[in-house]
Amino acid sequence: MRKRGQNHFSHREGFAGPENRSDPFGTPSSNIEESAVVTRRYLAFDHVDMMFHVFCDRGYPVKLDKAAQALGIPGKPEGMSGLLAPQLWAQGRYQEVLDYVAQDVRIALQIARVCEQRRRFQWTTQRGKVSLMDLPRGWLTVREAIGLPPPDTSWMDHAIPRHAFTNWLNKDKGRS
Repeated sequence: MRKRGQNHFSHREGFAGPENRSDPFGTPSSNIEESAVVTRRYLAFDHVDMMFHVFCDRGYPVKLDKAAQALGIPGKPEGMSGLLAPQLWAQGRYQEVLDYVAQDVRIALQIARVCEQRRRFQWTTQRGKVSLMDLPRGWLTVREAIGLPPPDTSWMDHAIPRHAFTNWLNKDKGRS
């Protein structure tokens, strides 16, 4: 039994405390690290990742900015990219990185809403043409997207296998 004022979350007791040594999803765990592995896997599988859904359907990644461009949504600020963000952070330019990340989230949300309404995703290809992907059931969770049949990638010189994005999910599986 927890004493008054005792922190509900203790690194020695695991996620749920001494009364119930399991994570919120019922998986037994002996410490917080193990619980975090289970929680990380649950969150990863059961959330919507639009770009992973597109990758699983098409067999290639599509840049968020290319979707925004095709939908007429203002994209990322000029000269800023995800590759540049860690460098700026290391230089102490935190606000620039935070502004970039916030803009990325706003763009993703606008894309999600527009595509959900239209029941299709669209993006500008490398050749400058607009390409479409129907979304008859809306956006899929990662778990649902993984369940899609593999697309034909025989035409690609360097197809990216799905497991390149998902191997980390199984890395700690024996521990949960």
